[in-house]
Amino acid sequence: MNAQIKAQWLTALRSGSYTQGRFLLKQQPGGMGNPFTLTALGVLCELAVAAGLYPAWNSNGNNYGYQTMNLPEVVVLWSGLESNRGGYVTIDGHFESIQHHNDGVYMGLFNVNNQKSFAQIANAIEAQL
Repeated sequence: MNAQIKAQWLTALRSGSYTQGRFLLKQQPGGMGNPFTLTALGVLCELAVAAGLYPAWNSNGNNYGYQTMNLPEVVVLWSGLESNRGGYVTIDGHFESIQHHNDGVYMGLFNVNNQKSFAQIANAIEAQL
């Protein structure tokens, strides 16, 4: 992974500036007027927007190159990650994609109690990517 982008991503995940969501890169649960939530991959997409790779996110579907759950290819290439699921790391003995750690999905099964926090994901990225 690109070291500069990795450092920016770790800072963003640990900043407390983002509300963690699941499944969709970015969404506004409850509709207009409610805060946005992002997955760990969605936070990386926001950094790509700040770097000028994409226009600001909007709710008409033209968001991050029409991707909703996985990283767009341009973000994968820009960041140097190995996959559109953000790469694979081990957290609490589970080797899964960053996407699955964020969403609480292990071995194809969803469990709300398995969701890893941005801090846990950042620690794994820092040590393993």
